[in-house]
Amino acid sequence: MIVFVAALALGATPALAVHTSPLEIDGDVIPFSAQDWQTLFFSGGVFNCSTTAPGGTATSKTCVSERLDDTASIFTGGGSKDGLDIPFWAGKEGSVPDKDNLVTAFAARYTSGTDQILYFGGDRFATNGDAQIGFWFFQDNVQFNPSTGTFSGNHQVNDILILSNFTQGGTLTNIQALLVTAISASGDLSFTTIASASAGTTFACNGPDTICAATNAGTTPSLDPNYKDKANTPAGTYPPVAFFEGGLNLSAFNLGGECFASFLMETRSSQSITAVLKDFVGGAFQPCQAGIVTHVRADSNNADLTNNNNVAFPTPLHDQALVTGTPGVATPTGTVTFEFFDNLNCDPANFVAQESGTLSQVIAPTATTGGVAEALSPSRTPNPGPHSYHAKYNGDSRYPATGFSMCEPFTVAQVPSGISTFIADPITGADLTNQALNTNSGPVSVVDKATVTCGIAPTGGVTFTFFNNATCTGSGTVDNCGLAGGCPLNASGVATSGTHLITAGVFSFNAVYNGDFNCLPSATSSCEPVCGLPFLTHP
Repeated sequence: MIVFVAALALGATPALAVHTSPLEIDGDVIPFSAQDWQTLFFSGGVFNCSTTAPGGTATSKTCVSERLDDTASIFTGGGSKDGLDIPFWAGKEGSVPDKDNLVTAFAARYTSGTDQILYFGGDRFATNGDAQIGFWFFQDNVQFNPSTGTFSGNHQVNDILILSNFTQGGTLTNIQALLVTAISASGDLSFTTIASASAGTTFACNGPDTICAATNAGTTPSLDPNYKDKANTPAGTYPPVAFFEGGLNLSAFNLGGECFASFLMETRSSQSITAVLKDFVGGAFQPCQAGIVTHVRADSNNADLTNNNNVAFPTPLHDQALVTGTPGVATPTGTVTFEFFDNLNCDPANFVAQESGTLSQVIAPTATTGGVAEALSPSRTPNPGPHSYHAKYNGDSRYPATGFSMCEPFTVAQVPSGISTFIADPITGADLTNQALNTNSGPVSVVDKATVTCGIAPTGGVTFTFFNNATCTGSGTVDNCGLAGGCPLNASGVATSGTHLITAGVFSFNAVYNGDFNCLPSATSSCEPVCGLPFLTHP
């Protein structure tokens, strides 16, 4: 079932005259007052349509030729109709009536001021009888697979179908532009007619000049110097009504932001939208791909921290994704998925989090540059150690999703640590540093206590050294509490040595923190002296 809805209203901004500039719609390929198809394409023969051009300002262009024998691809099957979705279409190698046999199809897109304009054209092998020609502009990448006879890709809302019919030997011309507005679950398309024109001549434009079509009223040089029609017109010459071209101002119908990845020129069995399709020529058109570039950024000043191996702690930071679209097409929209890892190579083994950010435009598109949108991941303050981000764009109605960007490694540097110590009574915890202890009753038990500070809670242990002098010189007794990593820190960052005995004499302690994953080892603490004396007693 084909559904038609009311036509779209024209925009308020006056549209550019399609048929005069930037490309002429005048029924030939020769540039006169503006660009024409010869401006855009060289053609090296019927089987060698080249998009290499001597000039022109088109932002996208393509030219496709096919063979004129039974190895050419044609439509087949009752499902090959404009009103059905692409998966219903089928093709094969074969031939069609000569008047329906397409030779070359070409298309171009221009940015002209604020307008986006599509131009399209083609030629056929014979001109006997009426001609029903269609042009599809697909947002999806529609392709034919000759080995299976199937088409890949799907219709999307805002795909455009241009239909033009030349009747009475080409003297009556009409053209209409149809917009896909919906695709049902069963594959039926709904259309709206956005523009149409007709005339009793070989040229037709609507009143606002937003859609035009033309065919050649007489013989004219062909785009391909080796073109040869069925009637044996001299080589390199189009006989009357063998050539067709047209134009549509996309911006006049609020379609200037759409991107068309592929196009197809077709011939049809009749003027009806339900007509079975016959021949086709098509290929890629616009590069409707978004690119993604990512950087790790500091929250405070937007400094690029990607590949930085010495990021200070604590540094709040985020990942920035810049997504760039196609020149002349709307800027990508939608979301970006960010992934964060505790390693330098985005290895899933150390995956930490997946986060999302919404794109917002930062640079508008121009005729030569794509629009750029930015998305930011949520802020985080990573601990010292290796980390990385990557991100992917999730696509929108114009652009497919991308793969993940290149991995963005960075390393947060370990934090310098400090250590302070004192000699303590193991029972009361009283500070005995630099004190004289009474040894009349025998040796006095002491411990050394070390408090470690770091920008993040330290772990690990402390190595204490006990000396038999007051200056921490010479060889002392190393005290690691019997542990390889040293006497362990508690939750408050305090470590306690084993018990040492103070006898008559002078002694001292110092200590060093051995560091952990987050904190660097400390410098050696200040020397802590203590002495033991037998106090005098009076009778």
